[in-house]
Amino acid sequence: MWAGLAAAPADARAQVATTPRATAQLGRPARALALTVGASGERAELLADGHAVAPLPFAPSALSVRDVALPEGTLALVEASADGRRFALLLARRGARVVVVDAGVTTLEGDPGERRAHVLTVTDGDPPRVLRATIAERVGVCGEAVTWLDTQALDPRTLTFHDDATPTPSSRAPTQTRVARAVAVDQSAAPRLDALRFDVASSGGGEASFERAPRPQALTDRDPSTAWVEAESVRGALAFATGRYDASEWPVRRISLVPLAAGSATTVRAPSYIDVTSPEARVRIQLPAAPRAGERYEVELDPPLHFRCVSVVLPTPSSPGDARVGLAELAFHSEFDAADGTARLLAELASGGARATGAARLLRGLGAEGASAIAGAWPDMTPRERRLALRVLSDLAASEPAARSALLAAGRDADAELRAAAIEALRAAGAGNELTTLMNEGDDAAAQVLARAIPGRALQVLLPALAADGGATRVGLRAAVGEAVTRAPTEAVPLVAAWATSERSVEATALVAQALALGGDAGQALGGELLRGAVARAESFEEVWRVVLAAGSLPAEPTVDAWLAQLVTADERWMVRAEAANSLAARAAPQAPLALRALASDEFPRARERAALLLGDAANDPARAADDDAEAQAGDRHGGVESARAVLLRLAQRDPWPRVRAAAVTALASDADARALLVGALSDPKARVRLAAIEAFRTTGDPRGAEAVAARLARTNELSTVQRAAARYLGQVCAADHQQTLMDTVARGRRPNAYDPDVQTAVVAVAALGRLGGPEVASFLAEIRTGGPPEAIRAAAERALEALGACQVAAAPP
Repeated sequence: MWAGLAAAPADARAQVATTPRATAQLGRPARALALTVGASGERAELLADGHAVAPLPFAPSALSVRDVALPEGTLALVEASADGRRFALLLARRGARVVVVDAGVTTLEGDPGERRAHVLTVTDGDPPRVLRATIAERVGVCGEAVTWLDTQALDPRTLTFHDDATPTPSSRAPTQTRVARAVAVDQSAAPRLDALRFDVASSGGGEASFERAPRPQALTDRDPSTAWVEAESVRGALAFATGRYDASEWPVRRISLVPLAAGSATTVRAPSYIDVTSPEARVRIQLPAAPRAGERYEVELDPPLHFRCVSVVLPTPSSPGDARVGLAELAFHSEFDAADGTARLLAELASGGARATGAARLLRGLGAEGASAIAGAWPDMTPRERRLALRVLSDLAASEPAARSALLAAGRDADAELRAAAIEALRAAGAGNELTTLMNEGDDAAAQVLARAIPGRALQVLLPALAADGGATRVGLRAAVGEAVTRAPTEAVPLVAAWATSERSVEATALVAQALALGGDAGQALGGELLRGAVARAESFEEVWRVVLAAGSLPAEPTVDAWLAQLVTADERWMVRAEAANSLAARAAPQAPLALRALASDEFPRARERAALLLGDAANDPARAADDDAEAQAGDRHGGVESARAVLLRLAQRDPWPRVRAAAVTALASDADARALLVGALSDPKARVRLAAIEAFRTTGDPRGAEAVAARLARTNELSTVQRAAARYLGQVCAADHQQTLMDTVARGRRPNAYDPDVQTAVVAVAALGRLGGPEVASFLAEIRTGGPPEAIRAAAERALEALGACQVAAAPP
C-alpha cells in the first residue's frame, strides 16, 4: 500500500480509502484539522489537511487524538500505532502552520536490557499539563512497573519544555515507616558482609543525564566522607539508585545509613526521608531534620525483609535554588553481623542448596576474614563443604594471602580431587611460592603446574628439587623438568649450566641431560656434556640405569658410546645390557650392530627377546638395514657377523625360550621371504609363538597363512587366545575358502553349556563371517540371530548382518 501511495500524486494520497484518519482541534480559537497518513518515498508521514507535518518511523494502521484545551490555545496529542508499536506527536498551531512540539516512540525499542521509550502524556487538571519523560529498561525503581526519567513539563506560552518535579505515577504506599535513630559510636561499624551493590542512578556525578552518570558506588564504599549526590536539582521529583543485595537468601533485620557525608559542602543537604524499595516492599525511613555529618543512623525492620533488587529513593529539591540532596552510606544488616556471624556462614555451607551457595558468596565478600575462617574450619568440613569453600578461596587467592594459605592446606588434602582443584586455583592466582612449597613436600602435580605456567622460572626450583634426596625417584618431578625445558629451551640452557656447577647426584644429572635432548642444538650439546660427566661417576645400579636411559635420547658421541658398548658385553645385569644396546641403537652409534648381535647371544632369555625386537626395528629401518648389511659383509674382519635377518631366523627357529622365538617371529612379520618360517611357527609347541605367527600374518594382511591358521582354528584343543586371533585373521584377509571352519567354530560356542572361551571365540568368528558375506552366510547369521542363547552370539550376529559383506564391497571394481 505504501509503495502505491508513494507513486500516487500528492493530491490523491488523502483519497485512499484504507488510509488511517482522525480529526483534531487545534489553535486559538480551536479549528478542526483533518489528519491522515501519506508517504514520502519509502517513508510514512503525517498529513494535516493534506500537508506534510512530520515523518513517521513506521506505517501506522490507526490514528488517535486527544485534544488538550489550554488558555493559550488547544493542542493535539496524536498517537500513531501498528502491530504493538506506538508513536506520539504533540501538535500546535503557529499562525497558519501546524508545528510538531515534541514526538517520540512510546514503546520500548532496542536491544534487550537496553531498550528505551519516550513518554508524552497529559495529566488531568484545570488546566491540564503536558509532560514528557524517558523510560529506560536498565534504569528504574525496583517494584515500579514504569520509572520516569528526566521529567519535563510544557510551557504553553513558549511551547518549550522545562524540568519538572512531577513524580512517576505510582500507587505503592510504604509498607513500613521507621524513624532513624543515631547509633552509638561503639556500635556504628558498617556491616561485616559486603553484599549490597548499586549499579545505576537517575543522575549523579555532576552529569546532566542518567545516561552518563557514574555508578553510585559511594553509597556502599564504607567511607562516610564520600556521598552519592543527586546532580540535577529539579530533574524529576525523585532521585534514585538501583542495585542488588547478594545475600537475598537471608532477611535484612536492620538498615543503617549515613545521611550526610563528613565535610559536605553547604550546597548539599540530607533528605528528609528515603524510601528503600524492592518488588515486595517499600520501607520509608524518616531522617532527623539536622543529622550530624559523618554519623550513622539506623532503623529496625519489623518484620525483617528479603531483598534482591533494591532501590534507594530520595526526594529532590522543589526549586532550582535549593541545595541538592545526597546520601553518604546505606547498609543492610542480617543475622551474620553478630559476633558469631562468620561461624554461622560456615555452618550454612553444610545446608546444601541455594543457602549453601549464598553462604559461599558471602564468605567471598568477607575477603581475608572469610578466607581465614575457611582455613580454620577446614579440618572439620565435609568433602562437599570443602568443594564449596574451594570456590571462595579460588576467587580470593589472587588478592588475599590468607586465601592462598588456605589453598596451601587444601593442596595437602587426602582427597585427590580436592588437591587437584586447590593446585589449579593456586596456579590461576599465580601463587608460585605456595606451589613451590607443595612441590618440595613431594607433590608432583604442583611441580607440573609450575612447569606449564612459568617454565623458565620454574626450573630455578625444579632443578634443586630434583637434586635433593629422593628427587630423582619422583616421576612427576622428572616429567615437570622435561616439560619446563621443552617449553623454555632458551632459558633452560643457562639455568642448567649454572645448576651443573653445584653438587648434584648422578641420577639428577642424567635426568636433566635427558630433558635437554628436547632443548634444540644448544640443549643437546649441554646434555651430552652432562652425560659424559655422569658416565665417569655412575657406580650403583640406579645411577648406571639413569645414565643408560638418558643416553638413548641424545646423539652419538665416542665416550658415551664406548661405555654403552662395554656394558652390553660386560655388565652382569641383563636389563642393563639390554637397555645399553637399545640406547646404542637409538643413538645410531657405530657400535650398535655388533651390540645387538652380542645381545642376541646373551645367556639371559629376556635379553635375547629384547635383541630380537631391536633387530626387527633395524631390519625395518632402511638406513639401519644398510649399516647392518655393511657389518655382515665385513664378517671376516669381525670374526663372522650374521646379518640381522639371519640372527632373527636363528632365534625364531632354534632359541629354546618361547618368548625369544615369539619376539623373533614378530620381528620377521614384514619379511616377505620368511613366510615359510611363519607357517612353521604356527605349529610351535608354545601358544605364545603360534599367536605371534598369526598376528604377524594379520598385521601384514598376508593371506598366505590362511590354510595353516584355519587348521589351528579347527583344533578343539587349541588355546582360546590363539583361536580368537585365528578367526580375526581369517575375516581380515577375506578367507572365503574357510567359511565352514568359521561356522563350525560358531557351532562350538552355541552348544548347550558351552565353555565360556568357546563362546568368546564364536563371537569373533561371527564377525569374521559377517565380513565374508554371501547368501549362505546371511542365512546362517539370520538363524543364529533368532536361534536362542548365548545372547552374546545373537548380538554379534545382529551386528554382522548390519554390515554384511565388507569383503565383497572391498573387492568390487571402482
